[in-house]
Amino acid sequence: MTDCNSKKIRILNEIYTEVFDTWDSNELSDAAEELKTPWHFDPDTQPTKEKYLSTFPSLDSENSKKNIVKMLGRINGRLRIIGYGGKTNQGKIKYKHECQCGKLTTGPASGLISCGCLKGPLNRIKARERSVKKLEEKIGEKHNRLTIVGVSTERISDKGMVLVQCNCGSEEFSVVHQSLIPRGRNQRVNTKSCGCYEREQTRKRHRENALKHVDTTKHFLRIDKLDGYDTRSSKQLAHATCLACNTETIIRLNDYLTGRNKSCGCLQGTTGQRKSYVGRRIFYLEVLGDAEDRILKGGRTVRFALCKCHACGREDYEVRLDNIINEQQVSCGCIQFRDNDNLISFLTNSTYATRKSTTYLVEAKVGETSHLKIGIAYNFLNRKSVAKNAGTPYIRTITKPSFSRDKSWLLEQIVLLRLKKYKMMSYRGKIKGGTEMFNNRLKEDVLKEVFSEEAEKLKSTSFLDRLAEMNCEVPLTWIRGYKFK
Repeated sequence: MTDCNSKKIRILNEIYTEVFDTWDSNELSDAAEELKTPWHFDPDTQPTKEKYLSTFPSLDSENSKKNIVKMLGRINGRLRIIGYGGKTNQGKIKYKHECQCGKLTTGPASGLISCGCLKGPLNRIKARERSVKKLEEKIGEKHNRLTIVGVSTERISDKGMVLVQCNCGSEEFSVVHQSLIPRGRNQRVNTKSCGCYEREQTRKRHRENALKHVDTTKHFLRIDKLDGYDTRSSKQLAHATCLACNTETIIRLNDYLTGRNKSCGCLQGTTGQRKSYVGRRIFYLEVLGDAEDRILKGGRTVRFALCKCHACGREDYEVRLDNIINEQQVSCGCIQFRDNDNLISFLTNSTYATRKSTTYLVEAKVGETSHLKIGIAYNFLNRKSVAKNAGTPYIRTITKPSFSRDKSWLLEQIVLLRLKKYKMMSYRGKIKGGTEMFNNRLKEDVLKEVFSEEAEKLKSTSFLDRLAEMNCEVPLTWIRGYKFK
């Protein structure tokens, strides 16, 4: 390797390593120019004048011969002229070029710098240079809490990445530049800070919830004001007054809410009676009495309660008492899917029940045949795309009226109930939504008539009234263990 070529070869090697990512726009431009300059060839390997001229056909004049001889050994980039290469359609001479990589090629005397082996590196330099120049222009810009301080050498994403500094003084870190800019219909910004903003908002919400308990009394404790946070558990601390002995103490607010701390400690060891929660009812759980206390892995003793589950009738379910106090359970476990399409979710969650939804009739393709299908969706276009990816594309939309989620679900269930003899039960588990499809015996006119009739009824009545009208026709699959009175 000659000294003339060593720098160029080093540049080619670094283009395909992490070193290339650290270059600024000036270094990239210099590297491209260096690769385009003439490379060094061993003069001993160059053909003689006689051998060079012997490759050309008979020459007409001495002037032509002199001009051709001038081209012998001419170097353009990685190419050196070594002989005759034919003629163009216009009759101009083409020359045979030897590339630094050893490949032979033909072309005009100028305009080419390699056999093609430099195309990839130069294109890569050019693309990186354009990206770096754009990002260098952004240095100094401030986006929310982040200030751009440089171009990042990381290539986690194919998109341009920049180095940013947060207002809080944290270390510089890399981020995709586009994540700093408002994008989309809602002008959403994906990265606003190093994470301190999200932590502050979370802490703020926790603080606001904690403030609701100031000046409240539970057992023998009254919360006077909030304090900082426990260093080990990061739980909210509070100043409290013990009404049993009229002393001030600092406790974890969570221990106050769950009843773990009932006083400042002055009542420990006394034979006082435990507070009774018999008759307390949370959703479908009713406390019947105390169960045996249990010791958790950490050594903490937790009080348990014996409950009856009104959802399934079970009367021997034992649950942690603090889950009852904090309303963290709704049943013994028989109701497994809250906020999903079942009757329990609509009866217990009004927010979920009133969300706008669509009940649709479509013609779907299954294999080589088409079938009528009924379904519900918050976003019909999204559901249509999902069906296409699942291999059951919707080839025609018949109708898609909008209702609240509870009514959309009830409309679908009633139509399926009335036309249950046409349901494609054999496709359960084989295609997505197979049990909501009908076999080919069902005519479209019959489906549209039933659908329109039930849709009109739901428009003029409430969800609960229409449910009551169904009376004993309510299918058991609608609800797990729920019993109508």
